[in-house]
Amino acid sequence: MTRKSGAANSAPGIGRRTVLKGVGATAGAFTVGVPALTGQVAATTPTELCEKELLADQTVDVGSVKVFKNGDVKYTTTSGWVITQIHLHVDENGDPIPITGGGNPKVGQFEHQESFSPPVKSVTVPSGETRYTGKCGKPIAAHAVVLPVDGLELVTNGGFESPAVTTDQEWDIFDSGTDGLGWAVEWFDGSTTFEGQTRPTTPHLELHGGVNDWDPADGNQHAELDTDWDGPGGSLNNEPASVKIFQELDTSGSPYCQIKYSWSPRPGHDDNRLQVKWDGTVVNTHSADGSENENTVWTDEVLVVASPSDLTKLEFIETGGSDSLGMFLDAVSVQCISGDGEETAWGKGTPFDGGSWAMHFECDC
Repeated sequence: MTRKSGAANSAPGIGRRTVLKGVGATAGAFTVGVPALTGQVAATTPTELCEKELLADQTVDVGSVKVFKNGDVKYTTTSGWVITQIHLHVDENGDPIPITGGGNPKVGQFEHQESFSPPVKSVTVPSGETRYTGKCGKPIAAHAVVLPVDGLELVTNGGFESPAVTTDQEWDIFDSGTDGLGWAVEWFDGSTTFEGQTRPTTPHLELHGGVNDWDPADGNQHAELDTDWDGPGGSLNNEPASVKIFQELDTSGSPYCQIKYSWSPRPGHDDNRLQVKWDGTVVNTHSADGSENENTVWTDEVLVVASPSDLTKLEFIETGGSDSLGMFLDAVSVQCISGDGEETAWGKGTPFDGGSWAMHFECDC
């Protein structure tokens, strides 16, 4: 079989963007709090005025605060931290930052206040939520309460580095249950017969290790979720081979978990779709046309989810047309959050006069 291999691309080069989200929950139910992004066309970003470090415990860099000309203010944390609260105030239009008689800020009286459960990785306060109009030189106090992502890695073989691909074609298929694979595999959708052949009883996961010099997101290998019936030495092409892969993770004792993964449309293929489930509920979907791509274009996803049970299933499903060509997946990670180690954080700037380490800043244009 030759359709998975071929000459190296003339212009290989890895592409990547990052998407940070929080996913909400309600008591007794699990609901998506932020709409999933689809495809790979990023929304138009307003012009940035300035960016300041978000500092916890005075010196620990936990993320950033960005200010935009349209008046939006965006908090974003690094991969090791999440946000549970924000307080924001801009000294504009006769509304100075509230301070005590001793000169320290009164965050409880800030103009914009917001709490998050589950926590979030990133949040944008639109200009309409404050009096800020995006002018330079206005004092801004950006406060946050953050938590560390302090749990152990729960996913086995999230980088799909095992088993090692050793075929000349630089891809291979591995039965569900293969030692070291870590992922359970099930066939998803599609016919059980094709060109006179019957679909194998045991589902396969397809791993790539250098096909066409396509780059993985991390390490040396990645998975393709529209897999194959008979492997690189077989005779079939375009058989219905979409799969669902999953792991059941021990999330006991953790109220929230952080999920990270990277996806890419298959280069040269137009129908690539991915569904992500957590505890049986869809928490993200992606689709992209890779027909014009000569190499992988990886998108890094980060989302925070509630941990509703002690044993939680994480699933990835290729939902595009089942034709043995489809979405690539790599760099899957789940770490949970104990809720301990809460820290206060401020956008880096000038300390208030009261002697605490709380800060405010201005954007110099």
